[in-house]
Amino acid sequence: MILSYSITVFITQLIFIGCRTWNVRAIAKDNLLHVLMSGALVHLTWLLSIGIGAFSIQEFIKDFDITKPIVRFLEIPE
Repeated sequence: MILSYSITVFITQLIFIGCRTWNVRAIAKDNLLHVLMSGALVHLTWLLSIGIGAFSIQEFIKDFDITKPIVRFLEIPE
């Protein structure tokens, strides 16, 4: 599950970077329609990425059990 969240966050960050660049270019060209569209996408991808990242951290903390790696290491193979 954490792998799929990581991939989703990575993809949203790539979209965020592309839209932010598009937004800066649209501002430089004084193109209001493109500024509004790219700005909305920048905010949406940022919100999605932050939300998934926070949920992933919460799941990681909830499922974290320090004894699991130790128990696996100490198990004697049959």
